[in-house]
Amino acid sequence: MQRMNQTLIRFLIISLSLWPSLLQGQKHSLAKDLNPPPPPACGGAVGINLNEAGTFGAGPNLLAPIGTHPQSGYSSTNNLPLTAGSFTLANSTENWPTEFNSPNWISITDLSDAPGGYMMVVNGQADNVIIAEWEVDALCAGITYEFSASFINLLDSTEVADGLPEIEFLIDGQLLGSTGEIPQDEAWRSFGFTFMPDGSQTALRIALRQNSEGLIGNDFAIDNVLFRPCGPTMSLEELSPMPHCVDANIEVALGIGTGLSSPIIQWQVSQDEGLSWQNFGVPSTSNSLLIDQLPPALALRALVAADQEKITRPTCRYITNAIAFEYAPIENCPTTIIDTVLCAGQTVQIGSEIFHADGTFQVLLKDEVGADSLVQLNLVVNAPIQTQENIGLCPGDTYEGTTYLADTSFSTTHAAVNGCDSTHTINIVLFPAPNPQITGPASLCDGRPDRLITSGTFVEYEWSNGADGPSLPINAPGLYGLTVTDDMGCIGEASWEVLETRIKVGYQVSPPSCAAAVDGILHIDQIAGGSGNYEVRLDGKLLRESTVAVPSGIFELQVTDSQGCGTTEQITILPASPLALTVQDRYEIFSGQSIDLSFEANHTITAVQWTSIDSLSCSACESLTVSPTFTTRYHVFAEDDQGCTAEAEITVIVRQSFAYFAPNVFSPNDDGINDYFSIYGGPEIQQVEDFKIFNRWGTLLFSIDQLTLGAEIWDGSYQGKALPNGVYVYQGEMVGQNGKRQPIMGEFMLLR
Repeated sequence: MQRMNQTLIRFLIISLSLWPSLLQGQKHSLAKDLNPPPPPACGGAVGINLNEAGTFGAGPNLLAPIGTHPQSGYSSTNNLPLTAGSFTLANSTENWPTEFNSPNWISITDLSDAPGGYMMVVNGQADNVIIAEWEVDALCAGITYEFSASFINLLDSTEVADGLPEIEFLIDGQLLGSTGEIPQDEAWRSFGFTFMPDGSQTALRIALRQNSEGLIGNDFAIDNVLFRPCGPTMSLEELSPMPHCVDANIEVALGIGTGLSSPIIQWQVSQDEGLSWQNFGVPSTSNSLLIDQLPPALALRALVAADQEKITRPTCRYITNAIAFEYAPIENCPTTIIDTVLCAGQTVQIGSEIFHADGTFQVLLKDEVGADSLVQLNLVVNAPIQTQENIGLCPGDTYEGTTYLADTSFSTTHAAVNGCDSTHTINIVLFPAPNPQITGPASLCDGRPDRLITSGTFVEYEWSNGADGPSLPINAPGLYGLTVTDDMGCIGEASWEVLETRIKVGYQVSPPSCAAAVDGILHIDQIAGGSGNYEVRLDGKLLRESTVAVPSGIFELQVTDSQGCGTTEQITILPASPLALTVQDRYEIFSGQSIDLSFEANHTITAVQWTSIDSLSCSACESLTVSPTFTTRYHVFAEDDQGCTAEAEITVIVRQSFAYFAPNVFSPNDDGINDYFSIYGGPEIQQVEDFKIFNRWGTLLFSIDQLTLGAEIWDGSYQGKALPNGVYVYQGEMVGQNGKRQPIMGEFMLLR
């Protein structure tokens, strides 16, 4: 393990089991305002998360867009299933189809409370590669920071693994600490470290690195990769907690643990349950606060920093717990009754509130001796006497020298007998402009005459060519305008454009069955426009049927009507999509194991042929099971329902060794858990022979000629006496079902 520069970074790892004790005594009245889980590794108050991308965001889809994936030495993908050495961002593995979520993976959801939150799902492999890394800046000198993350082993606890995931935390490429092996316990685990940059360091790169030696069992998920300031313990409390009336006097005090010699405090308040916060007062060194007029729905917290400069920088300060206040029922506060009569439009003010409508209202006030009181206002509003007059105008007309663009009302005020003013309202109503509708031909060809006709009845008609009347004869394309006047004297306009004749052709095309086939289809659905009696030609050849067979390519379709008007369409017949086979081109198995080979196709398959130097159980099946004794290539040839063909190749690599598992620790303390040392392996292993256990000085403590995999082998005793805690060594010879032999050796720890 590389030793880090001690003057640059100090670090400390605190496991998840210790975090609850670190949080005792801290209040979380408004937990939504605190930073996301896990709890702070340093045991004190924390600041904002500088690595927002480390929570991986949220979204409505199962998989996050590729553009949101972190930088990684693994392959970023949104194609399922995940291959070894790849990852994706997902909000759940619960809804993955079985073929996309290996049957030995557990189903989990994102660790955050955010709807649709994403986590990083990794199909690991035996390597030492950066899983994810981020850039963090705006660091502050003299500030301790926490680097933490949460992990879960995706392998089902009933499955046998030959290696567990172990994730290393890196700062600028230097090792900060490691999670150790993450067990198959189907639970999220959080790990955190603290460190302090040197005085000149303002930015760095944080990274998580895979460190596993196995192929089975090192698949995992990551969430909440946090990077935030970490300070002393802090506790914010109300000095005299009790139910309060609005405007009561309250006092709070902030307790701050050791570590800050003269802390600077900025108080903040919220009245929307912690969704937003505003500064209250200016930064000071006072750790108590008196509010002499408590407003409704108040919550309170504090920002704390080492000095005046750091309190203004979010990345250099800490956030305390937030507290809310309990309010007394309104009926428990003093009440004063006020009866008032107003005219419409008048208002009455009680305290800071203004009222203008009939009703009974209650307002909390502070009386002359400073106590809370409730004022009840019984308000009656007299309605005024109102008259009105309607004036109709055409668009653009004026009334008393004013042009109105929309319906308008204005009033004059007069004295009334009830003591309130009466009003006379003049309503200016704009009549709509006439909206004549013109119908006629959309196009003309070769000067053929036609007529434009106007719908609706009007007093006057005036066409743009000087003609009048509700209809207009035409014999040429152009833009024709019409002005009409209705019986209110209002003027409206319309226009109609006549184009050259345009013939429209509707058709459908179908590609050929295969790339080289000539059985593509051109079908003409309809021909519209023009005078009818159409002549249709394709690349100059006269068509007498509406459907013709064609190869792929680009063709020119010409349609001409009886008046000689025509149109030309360029038609593209695309080639057929080729048959494509998708396979996993490489598998690895141990000697004696079997594996299923299959493929996926983009077309319906009607014939399959597998070939190999190895014997095949079914050469014409879409999938087959093989058990090669050495590395072998398999070829598959497929034909679809159109007679198109494709082929693919799969390589099965056979590892000439056995996969077995021996625990590195066991605890023979008679608690029923892990009381015996055992050896485990797959079905390709027949037995283990000549098995022995020694102490560190070579003394033989236990031996057996032949043992059964998974059996309870040794209880940690020698000659009837329990042996002490320590490291012990085992050796033996493993025999496979194929008769192959392989020596095994290792060491484990005995812990009582």
